[in-house]
Amino acid sequence: MSPPSPTLINAFLLQTTREPGTSNPKINYLDYALKVFDEMLQRRPLPSVVRFTQILSQLVKLEHYYAVISLNRQMLLCRIAPDDYTLSIIINCYCHLNHMGFSRLAYLSWHNSSNWVVNQMSPPSTL
Repeated sequence: MSPPSPTLINAFLLQTTREPGTSNPKINYLDYALKVFDEMLQRRPLPSVVRFTQILSQLVKLEHYYAVISLNRQMLLCRIAPDDYTLSIIINCYCHLNHMGFSRLAYLSWHNSSNWVVNQMSPPSTL
């Protein structure tokens, strides 16, 4: 009997290059990352948020900020709850795109701010 073929994410990790001195894979092509991401969304059970975040992290290194935000939206639609690291990546992307309002909103939602009241008359330093 032949050994089982590697799972999609393992194949992805094997086919990407590695930065010298690290064990972190580096995605070289946006299209390939998007393909792997879409195929991961089709898997049952879904991979953990950590696997999705690995792809987002590498796309940030390639400065594909809009792609990261779009992929995060897809994750949310599929009910993949972000962890702290994922949220910090999203905040970073909004900051790089000069969308400070969105980064602040992400920060507030990250800290479970449902009991906070924001008044438009409040000075920005109180947020």
